[in-house]
Amino acid sequence: MTLEQTFPGLRDAPGGAVISLLDNAFGITAPANEDMAKTTQERSAYLISQIKALDPHWTFQSLGFPTTWEGQKNQLNDLRMQRAAAFSRIEGDLRPMQVETMRAMQGLADKAYSKAVRLYDAGALRGHLSKEQAIGRFVDNEVRRGLRSIYEDYKIKEVSKQVRVNRREYGTSAPESSYRIPDARVGDVAYDVTLSPKSLKSPQIRGFFNADFRPQLVVVVRPRQLGRGSSYIINRPEAGK
Repeated sequence: MTLEQTFPGLRDAPGGAVISLLDNAFGITAPANEDMAKTTQERSAYLISQIKALDPHWTFQSLGFPTTWEGQKNQLNDLRMQRAAAFSRIEGDLRPMQVETMRAMQGLADKAYSKAVRLYDAGALRGHLSKEQAIGRFVDNEVRRGLRSIYEDYKIKEVSKQVRVNRREYGTSAPESSYRIPDARVGDVAYDVTLSPKSLKSPQIRGFFNADFRPQLVVVVRPRQLGRGSSYIINRPEAGK
C-alpha cells in the first residue's frame, strides 16, 4: 500500500490540497469473530509470501497464529513493517515504509494522548504550560521515542539514511540558510505530530516544503480522539514543484 492508495484523490488533487485519510487505512477494526480470524490469517499468509518473494532467505519467527484479537492485529502490524523494511532494503522502495510510518505514528499518538490526558487530570503534567501545550509536548515526545524504538527493532537505520526521526532538515535556497525539524522523514515525505490543525498557512508546514529534500507530501498526524478526519495529508504546492 502506498500513500496515494491510503489517501483517495491524492494523485489528482491540486497543489497544496488537504486530503483526508481513508477510513479503513489502519486495517481491520471489526470485533473479533471466526470470520475475522480467518481474514487476518489469510492476510498474514499473504504478507509472509510477499516478504519471502522479496527475500528468499527470510524466515518468519512464530509460535503459531495468535488466538487473541490483539495478538492477531499485532502480528499483522509486525508483518507490514517487516514487508516495508524488505522493500526498502532490497528494492530501495520507501513507499511502503512511508505508509507504515504513518500507521505507527498514528497508533503512538492515540496512546500517548490518552495517557497524557490521564496524567494531566491527575496533576502530573501541570506546570507553567497550558493544558493543550502540556499534552501536546507529552504526545510529541512519546511519539518520537516510540518511533525510534520501532525503527531500531526493525533495523530501519541500516536500510536507508532517508529515514529519520526529529532531525534538522535544512533549506539553503533562501538568502539565509534555515532549518525545520519534522517529527519524522521518510524519503520525500515529512511527518508532523500536532494537536492543532495545520495548513499551508502554517510557517512550519511552509518550512518543510522549502527544505532542501523537497518533500512532496506532509503528513499531519493528530490523535484520533480529536475527531474523525483528524489526520490528513498536504501535497506540495504547485508553485513549489
